[in-house]
Amino acid sequence: MKKAALELSVNFLVILIISVVVLGFGIYLMQQIFAGANETVLTWNDRMKAEIESALDDGSLVAVSFDTKDVHNGELATFGVGLLNINDPATSTFTMTVSFKEAYRTGQTNPFCARTGTPPCSGPNLWLKSSQVIPIPTGLTLQYTLKKYERKDDILIGVEPVNAEKGRYLYELSVTSSGSPYGNKEVLIVNVI
Repeated sequence: MKKAALELSVNFLVILIISVVVLGFGIYLMQQIFAGANETVLTWNDRMKAEIESALDDGSLVAVSFDTKDVHNGELATFGVGLLNINDPATSTFTMTVSFKEAYRTGQTNPFCARTGTPPCSGPNLWLKSSQVIPIPTGLTLQYTLKKYERKDDILIGVEPVNAEKGRYLYELSVTSSGSPYGNKEVLIVNVI
């Protein structure tokens, strides 16, 4: 009888050790999966690059791929942006500014939230993402130095709405060179659905 009790104790300990190891491995895997899901990654795709290259080839000074994106709260809308330097100096420095302009509820023509006015809102500027800088309440500011006829066609701007009301959010993208406007202002539209 003691031999059977000893075998039962050894079997129990072996099963307990295996269970603890499997549980630990499961917890580690879940932590890895959830940690990866929380990272916001701006990704580049071939369609974006082709659209920017095509616009710059056609003579656009500032080009944006896919100016409208539909996302849910917590999803990232990624916009590709390109610049072409045709200024006279051998090199020029460009300042790109992206900032929230206004937001509209679906089917309405009056903004429910705007950069200025009543009610003002600065939260949407904090949704902006870039691999270069951290957004501030006034938006993103990026700088690039390009040689004459050089192009920068791999700029990524992301917008990740957090606790956003459903609607259309407009962001203004403008570029200056030596303090003067460069190219056309672009509007990035994020539809929170």
